[in-house]
Amino acid sequence: MMQLQAFIFCGKGVNLSPLSNPNIDPAVNDQELNNITEFGPERLARLPKALLPIAGKPMVEYVIDWCDQADFSEINIVASWDEIDFIKAGLKSFLQLRTQQYDLIAKTLLSSSHAHQLRKPKKINFVSSKSAFTSEVLQTELLDKIHGDFVILPCDFITDMPPQIFLDQYQNRDDDNIAMTIYYKNSLENLVDKKQSHKKQDPNQVFTLYSENNHSAKQPVLLDIYTTEEVTKSKYLKVRDHLLWKYPNTSISKKLINSFIYFCSYELVQLLKQEEETAAGPMNNSTTNLGSMSDSGAVSDASSSKVKGGNGNGNSLNGKAANGGLAQNNTSLIQPSYLRKPNQLIKDNINTRNSISKLFRDLSRRSWQHSIERETVSIFILPEESMFIRSNDLNSYMDATRFILKIKANSSNLPTSSTMSSTIGADSIVDSTVTLQAKNSIKLSSINAACTIGSKCRISGSILLNNVQVEDECTLENVIIGPNAKIGKKSKLTSCYVEGNYVIDLKSTFKNETLMRAYEDEEFGEYGSDAIYNSSSDDDDSDDDSSSEEYYDDEEFEDDGLFER
Repeated sequence: MMQLQAFIFCGKGVNLSPLSNPNIDPAVNDQELNNITEFGPERLARLPKALLPIAGKPMVEYVIDWCDQADFSEINIVASWDEIDFIKAGLKSFLQLRTQQYDLIAKTLLSSSHAHQLRKPKKINFVSSKSAFTSEVLQTELLDKIHGDFVILPCDFITDMPPQIFLDQYQNRDDDNIAMTIYYKNSLENLVDKKQSHKKQDPNQVFTLYSENNHSAKQPVLLDIYTTEEVTKSKYLKVRDHLLWKYPNTSISKKLINSFIYFCSYELVQLLKQEEETAAGPMNNSTTNLGSMSDSGAVSDASSSKVKGGNGNGNSLNGKAANGGLAQNNTSLIQPSYLRKPNQLIKDNINTRNSISKLFRDLSRRSWQHSIERETVSIFILPEESMFIRSNDLNSYMDATRFILKIKANSSNLPTSSTMSSTIGADSIVDSTVTLQAKNSIKLSSINAACTIGSKCRISGSILLNNVQVEDECTLENVIIGPNAKIGKKSKLTSCYVEGNYVIDLKSTFKNETLMRAYEDEEFGEYGSDAIYNSSSDDDDSDDDSSSEEYYDDEEFEDDGLFER
């Protein structure tokens, strides 16, 4: 079976501020950095996004566990240069436990008849990056590390869909699919208590255009994406005539959410390579050169349209060769996808100084923008029965934690426990290192390592990160408190976010507040001050039907949780 390389992108987590998006002072010297990483990331007031715990477990560990099920050829964690050491230190104990679990299982299976099922966990590689955009990281820093098909993953998703479902869907893709993107519908609102869910309408909601191809053997393909803001500005949704001519059965949805999971063919590497890298040689080592003979005997031309009767890959359609005669080998029509003929790639100007969603949006537009055929991007929409959560903002982070806590409560046979006359609900997780005084009530909450809880406190629907101190008679409802924060005696917090190291005075009352220290450059905007998208560099180079009225360059997508700041 074909094995893919996995690249887990760990972004800054701007939408998780003030818990994430730590800005390491460039003036910090190596000695100070080593002192912090030696004792782990808990010394930080703001954790790297990948290490934010969901039900007591760093979110990136859920993704690594998912990758272990898939048996990828290798797993790479890609993070910014100023966070990679903290992430590595934060995963040290997890990786050690991962190895110990394998050794324990190996001892058991080697003495039985099931030794063939033993699979050693893949090594985790840590890749440091200095680029601000995910697409730029992919093009300038990762292409030389990619040796075959690969998958791009965010560090913040949780799903009950096994990776084999995705792999099967990808391996059965059409010959002209260069990548597969995963979309899902938000079913979390049906699983989380509505009284505790206070989600607001997403201002970055998008219109997703795709072709379902219900009446053909082709896979559904992604066609375009528009933001609600741009549609509202123009007062109607403008869809290009060229798209409708090629895909008359186009569907439009506002309910689909991009998972930012992309299964990519190695052909994408060839397509994104810099011009100087490809000038000396052919586009693809395995691609038929210009003017060479295809399997059907017809001459293939990478700069011309598809051969009549063929699919542009040298494969014939409906059992007929490109010259009109019968194909010599009909079995080629049912060969597995990993034996498929490579596409004759045509280089286009693709802007990588933007988000990963815009990169694949531009790739999907290639299928209908040009008169000469281009590769498509297939779309796989998860069934509504499945569960998929991305913790890419504070609301979804809270919901993901509650979802895991509810699973714990439903799967555990343990009743509500009592410690020193404190009540801990079965739907709560309290780390073993937590110091808990008497007469406390804890429900649907996650309290992480080394926290100190005074007496007569009520904590419900909340997340307390490492080393939080809560003094006596405090009430915390639907709050997230960063590491090393201190809550004064008899304080009451409702639906608040508290930054790490923040100190709340005694008898304080806050509701719907974000409590954080003042920073001179705290206003990052959606992507950050250094991630401004230059629309003039994004040329809509369609062969025809170009129109200055089309809004293709100025839309802003949601933070994809990868590298955009």
